[in-house]
Amino acid sequence: MQLNHAGFEVPDLPVSDLMRMRQEIDAQISAKQMSEMARVAEQIQQLATESGFAIQDLIPFLQENKLLPVKYRHPEKPELTWCGKGRRPLWLNEAIDAGIPLAKIRV
Repeated sequence: MQLNHAGFEVPDLPVSDLMRMRQEIDAQISAKQMSEMARVAEQIQQLATESGFAIQDLIPFLQENKLLPVKYRHPEKPELTWCGKGRRPLWLNEAIDAGIPLAKIRV
């Protein structure tokens, strides 16, 4: 692989220039990583909010790195589930408020 930068052959550059280039590249990598993490965090926050959760509710599941078995399932939207731990999701509270008994939603 041939490396060049601004028309210079990288192997021919002095060590001081290579060190400066490495610092600049490391700074660019860090900036891009931070930008990407912020974008992903925003997507996670949006998904959590849409699902009726706060990020704090999800942290224990992320740390344990395991999924708990589903105990409750939305009667009309089977993709909406709850394992029974943490704060109740918005959809479950709405179902209870609508008079749907928990026994009917329990899996």
